[in-house]
Amino acid sequence: MRQDEVPRVFADHLFEAMRLHMAVTYGALNLKTRTNGGLSAWQMQRAKELLLDDLAVNRSVSGAG
Repeated sequence: MRQDEVPRVFADHLFEAMRLHMAVTYGALNLKTRTNGGLSAWQMQRAKELLLDDLAVNRSVSGAG
């Protein structure tokens, strides 16, 4: 990394932090809403079935095979 790039990277990071702060403080951005993500129970069960089924079967999305 060149010496003149370090201040630019720092400045980019600083301005991004300032934009985020303003969006949360003065805008409608809400960072407290989070989801756990992951699969639902039926999706997890189906994934297990597919994995434990016949591993030699082609499971492509296109259905070919």
